[in-house]
Amino acid sequence: MKSIIISGATSGIGKALVEALILKGNYKIGIIGRNQEKLKDLTKSNNAESNQIFTYKADLSSLKETKKIAKEILLDFNEIDFLINNAGVYLYEKEITPEGFEKTLVTNYLSTFLLNKILVPILVETASKKGGAQIINTGSSGHKRPVNWGDLNFENTAYDGPFVYEHSKHLIISHTFNLAKQLQNTNVRVNTIHPGFVTSGLIKGKKMPFPMNILTKILPIFMGITPEKAKETYLWLLFNEEAKQLNATYIDNKKVTKVWPPIRDEKAQERLRIESEGLISNFL
Repeated sequence: MKSIIISGATSGIGKALVEALILKGNYKIGIIGRNQEKLKDLTKSNNAESNQIFTYKADLSSLKETKKIAKEILLDFNEIDFLINNAGVYLYEKEITPEGFEKTLVTNYLSTFLLNKILVPILVETASKKGGAQIINTGSSGHKRPVNWGDLNFENTAYDGPFVYEHSKHLIISHTFNLAKQLQNTNVRVNTIHPGFVTSGLIKGKKMPFPMNILTKILPIFMGITPEKAKETYLWLLFNEEAKQLNATYIDNKKVTKVWPPIRDEKAQERLRIESEGLISNFL
C-alpha cells in the first residue's frame, strides 16, 4: 500500500487529486486542509472505504500549525511514498500573519520548506526500503521574478501582489532543485509542476485594481483548465513508468520544461536554503 501526503487537499487541484486517488483505492492518504468539514467530506468520497484516510486540519500560513501536523503525520505514518505540496494563495493586498510573516511567502513557500524538512527523513527511509519516493512541489509559469534578497518577508519593500506571488514561485522552484541535489543519493526524487491556469478561485483580494478585477474573471473562461484536468499531470508524474525516472525537473502538461535560467543558479539556491533555515529556525 502506497502512502501519500497531500496539502491544500480540500479545494482545487488538491481536492481533485485526493478524490482520484481515493477512487483508485488501496492507498494510505494523509490530507491537509484548513476546513474540518471539507476534510471530513473527503473521507466520505466514493470508494473511501478501500483506503486508509487521515485528516489534518491546519492553516499553512502558520508555521506553528505546520510543525504540529507534521509531527502528527510522523505518528500516523511509518512510510511516505509521495509528498505533494499543493497549498497556495494569491493575495492582492498585503497580509501579515500573527507569527510576523508575509502571508504569501509563508503559505506558498516557507510552510512547504518546513514540512519538507520535517518529513524528508521518513521519505529517505521509505526510499531505502522500497527503492524510491518522491516530493512534488507546486510551482507556476509565473516565476520569472528576481529574489528579493535581504527582504524575503517584504517588510521594507513596496507590496505588489503579482510580484510577491511570482516571487514565491521562484523560491519554491529554487528549493525544489536544491532539495533534489541534497537528496541525490537517496532515491528520493524532487520535482515541481506548473499545473496551468487553473479555475480554482486562488486569487483573493477585495481591492483588486482595474483591469485585473475584470481580467481575473474573463481569462479563466478562455484560458483556464479545470482542477480535474490539472490533476492529470500530478498523476502522470506519480505513476507513469517513464516519469518515474525524472528528478529535479520542472513539469508543464506532462513535459519537462525549462525554467527561468536564474533559478538554476546553484549558489543562489544554497543562499536561499540558508536564509530559509534562519526564517523557520524557531519552529523546528
